[in-house]
Amino acid sequence: MFFKKLFSKKAREKLEKYQEAVTFAEEGDIKGASQLLQEKSSSNTISPKLLVLSESSNFSEKMMDYSLDMAKRMGYKILACNSAPIKNDTPFNQELKQNLEKSFLEESKRSFARFQEKAKELGIEIEHKVFLLAKEKALEILSQENPIEFVISDIDREYTTNAEQAEERLCVYSLC
Repeated sequence: MFFKKLFSKKAREKLEKYQEAVTFAEEGDIKGASQLLQEKSSSNTISPKLLVLSESSNFSEKMMDYSLDMAKRMGYKILACNSAPIKNDTPFNQELKQNLEKSFLEESKRSFARFQEKAKELGIEIEHKVFLLAKEKALEILSQENPIEFVISDIDREYTTNAEQAEERLCVYSLC
């Protein structure tokens, strides 16, 4: 599976370092956490991003709050992305397909506006992209274009039968 390939030994080591920094920050040792993160960021000239990837036109409150908290603590910029696997070979007529795409884009922009407002209040830089592709393909494209270290996404709906449970759960993983 694509995600298993992404989570290498190097990624686990970086995740451990970030978890250590989070522990320092949660205990009030902001200086210690900052030093750990500066050691990491001194090797990178481009600031890493936290990708928030939703396979719908909405970002749930839990997803927004969790990612904003993580970005604030870790000093990340956020790249928010909505994705939907709207294929060209759908059985819809072309006009219906265009209306579906337009509706998805408009709803995505509305949802991002709420997310952007919350980020602005916290002083977190945020940008937005929309893909009419499956989230795995969107992730592949975004990870080639951006220095993404962590991804927060909604749970794959195919792995749960309970819609409420899917909304309450998030996946957090590293691409490093």
